[in-house]
Amino acid sequence: MMNVNADQAAVAVAGALDAELVLLSDVSGVLDGKGHLLENLNQQQADELIEGQVITDGMIVKVQAALQAASDLGRPIQVASWRYPEKLDQLFAGQNVGTLFLPQ
Repeated sequence: MMNVNADQAAVAVAGALDAELVLLSDVSGVLDGKGHLLENLNQQQADELIEGQVITDGMIVKVQAALQAASDLGRPIQVASWRYPEKLDQLFAGQNVGTLFLPQ
């Protein structure tokens, strides 16, 4: 029996297929301590937010997967919400609607 995280599996599939990747969540992206969307995030900022317990639980794994994917795939990765169909249209049109992770 194996326990596979869906975000990590998506990163592996995107890498194998040389495909674009967006990690979807039930929230608009990574949120700061006041519940506001962070438009972009790097490793140092993520580490600080995790240490300060602003990023917790499942979002930690999602953030780590996004950072790793941006690094491994060499392209930006977004964490965005699946809850708002109108935002998905914007996302697929190339607009940033969630939190963007740039390759380091």
